[in-house]
Amino acid sequence: MKRHNLFILVGVLLLSVFLSACGSGVNRDDASEYNTQTPSGVTTPSANPPTQSNTPTQSIDMQTPSQGYVDTPSPEESAVPEISGWTDLPEEDWEYRYDQYLDGIVLTRYRGEGAQIRIPSEINGDSVVGLDSTFNDYVSLTSVDIPDSVTTIGFKAFAGCTELTSVTIPDSVTEIGQSAFEGCTRLTNVVIGDSVTTIGNMAFTDCISLTSVDIPNNVTVIGSGAFQRCASLASVTIPESVTVIEGGAFRHCTSLTSVTIPESVTVIESGAFGHCTSLTSVTIPGSVTEIGQSAFEGCTGLIDLTISEGVMLIRSNAFAGCTGLTSVTIPRSVREIRVFAFGNCSELISVTILTTSLNSTTLDANTFQGCRSLDKTSQDAILAINRNARFW
Repeated sequence: MKRHNLFILVGVLLLSVFLSACGSGVNRDDASEYNTQTPSGVTTPSANPPTQSNTPTQSIDMQTPSQGYVDTPSPEESAVPEISGWTDLPEEDWEYRYDQYLDGIVLTRYRGEGAQIRIPSEINGDSVVGLDSTFNDYVSLTSVDIPDSVTTIGFKAFAGCTELTSVTIPDSVTEIGQSAFEGCTRLTNVVIGDSVTTIGNMAFTDCISLTSVDIPNNVTVIGSGAFQRCASLASVTIPESVTVIEGGAFRHCTSLTSVTIPESVTVIESGAFGHCTSLTSVTIPGSVTEIGQSAFEGCTGLIDLTISEGVMLIRSNAFAGCTGLTSVTIPRSVREIRVFAFGNCSELISVTILTTSLNSTTLDANTFQGCRSLDKTSQDAILAINRNARFW
């Protein structure tokens, strides 16, 4: 019996050892299933990884204790926002000088490649006050934002910018210089600020797409050729502040149908409205003392002309070639009419001379040369003043 019990005890011990060994094997296999290492030592997931949380983690790059840490921004946070198509330009894109008279920076050249350009209001703490040849012949410019710091738009500032279609000149600007916008052939709209006092020579010459312009009330001088050859210009408002319309100011504005010259104007210079072939009506106010040479020459559509009392001098060729004119009245104030003033007005029938101040010296013999349609009454009145007068 004792031997039988001993065999049972030994069997139980062997069974326990066996079961213990099996349990240890299972644990080792389970560990290797979820943490298998490659020869390089990089841990890779198994085919059946345990369930992971969907909550995103934030990556923090820890630096040295003196620097703290840097929270790395997302691509969306680090992107620079676009500002409505405008290009804000670095200082190195500009050539400039400091102007002591204007007390500020004058930009003399743009060296970049932008199309929609916002001009800076200051550089290195100094205000940008002027533009001088800044965009001359820069054909890529389509629009420009001029800051309120600018007081002068100078020589050829935007000349030859053939893609520029619209411009607003701020109220800070007092002067539009010579040829400032000359040859801007696609410019259709111009807003001129109220502080402008001078529109310089040829400022808008050859802006052939410009259809209308309002000249502000502070302008005193419209420069020579200021709107010359603006072939699409159909209307223009000249304010009471203007005293001089200089030579060729609106010459060859072939779409201009009418113009009102205010009482403030004292001189209409040579060729001011020459060859405005669509101009049908003109009243020259009594404030004008002198009508310049060729001032309205070649205005072939002109049929209604009023010369007011106050005009003293009608210079040579002033109305030459106005083939639509059929009648004209010379007021009492006129003291002199020079050569060919009404030459080749081929449809002119009637001339009424109210002045008694003319004589053979002050009424040139060729004043009405080429006026073949003049009636006998008009011819006799002219011959009574200058018997050498010619009509053919």
